[in-house]
Amino acid sequence: MSTTSAEISAVVILVSPKRHAEARVLQKLVEIQCREYEIPVMLSFDEGWNNGKETLVNALKMPGGKGKRRLIIHDDILIPKGTIRKLHHILPNLPAAVFVSAYCPANKGFDEAHARGHHFLLTASNVWAQALLYPEPLIDRAIKYYEEWFLRECRYDDSVLKSFLKKHKLKVHTIVPSLVQHLGAYRSGYGFAGKAGRFRHSDIFDPNFDPESVDWPRALATAYRNEINQSDIIVDPSLGG
Repeated sequence: MSTTSAEISAVVILVSPKRHAEARVLQKLVEIQCREYEIPVMLSFDEGWNNGKETLVNALKMPGGKGKRRLIIHDDILIPKGTIRKLHHILPNLPAAVFVSAYCPANKGFDEAHARGHHFLLTASNVWAQALLYPEPLIDRAIKYYEEWFLRECRYDDSVLKSFLKKHKLKVHTIVPSLVQHLGAYRSGYGFAGKAGRFRHSDIFDPNFDPESVDWPRALATAYRNEINQSDIIVDPSLGG
């Protein structure tokens, strides 16, 4: 029996030019997980201009359901069986107007948070966009900002996101351990495989993680806080510095 999701309004997959066929397979697999929640799963295609930037903006503009957040994923993400259900267990514990990430890359901040037993990492700079939930109340504001700065000034989606977060004094709440894996660490469609891609792979991906074993209000209250060099985020002159 299905029920309309109150947590996820839509899942949109960002599709690079080289992976249309793979993205359609991913869409079908994610649809199986989303069926019980009546969540639409859509594709936003890179048409080969503007370095693919319009793909994200179009994904944010697509119509969705009534959920609190829109999940935007890259086409090279592995989403294990049960991931959408796990998100529905975790998300009700968070405020409606916060960004949430389901992906932890291989870097010191995330590894330390995991080693110390934390289940949230809060950050405005150690931000990764491979599997990111955008809060619906902020999407119109993000679209306006992205169209103004991302399409003209900034090359990568995570860089303009950091700038948006700083401007509005927001942080991303990343779930620890990683609920998804980034396969593009080894076969990036945009040429980021190899050493650069290695750091986009998650060393703390755990497909067997049971969210019901966690006291989520306590996890939020004791969230690990981590910031890194932010030299790539100043695309908006009003931010200064």
